[in-house]
Amino acid sequence: MAHLTDMIEIEAKIFKQHFTQVFETLKNIAMNEEITTNAIRENALETIVILIEKFPKLSSKQQGIAKAIYQAVFSYMVTIIPDVENDWLRPPEGIFFFL
Repeated sequence: MAHLTDMIEIEAKIFKQHFTQVFETLKNIAMNEEITTNAIRENALETIVILIEKFPKLSSKQQGIAKAIYQAVFSYMVTIIPDVENDWLRPPEGIFFFL
């Protein structure tokens, strides 16, 4: 996956005509909760961002691309840490004094 990211960064033009297929594949990887290695899903999201940076006009013409990105990001975010540590559940008293 890291090599694909590097290829898109260095030689983006070879992916231009296959933008939709590459984007859909990366989105599916990023949203796949069966992939237990977070680094793979994270790398897919990073590669999506790079792909969009390289082809801003092309990505703005695609229907629903923003929605797809949000779905992929939120899908990844909710599965990052399944267990919340006690420090986060019970913060020290007075931490919210500014509210």
